[in-house]
Amino acid sequence: MSQPNAGAPVPILAVWDDAVLTVTFDRPLLDQPLNLSNWILRLTYDQYRIYEANIVGSTVVLLAELDVPSPGPDGITYRAIPPDLTGLDLAEVAAFNDFPITYA
Repeated sequence: MSQPNAGAPVPILAVWDDAVLTVTFDRPLLDQPLNLSNWILRLTYDQYRIYEANIVGSTVVLLAELDVPSPGPDGITYRAIPPDLTGLDLAEVAAFNDFPITYA
């Protein structure tokens, strides 16, 4: 995994509310299509399939549905393969693993 760009946005909060996960970053993101397979969501020993992803300002809104059992820590992972999440200055968001999730 590469080192994060000093100017790249970083996640600061992830909130799960029913079938919607919102991931908030510390600065605005460029509105562009996102690769759904870059996101892995795990909650209470289950993995969820992301079926829609949208950028709204500094937030990524992910719509998810239950997929398969998956032991491991709860969290959201962004794989960045290829990187498709960037700040307004085009700095690429670095991959992150198991970012903690808050429940609404």
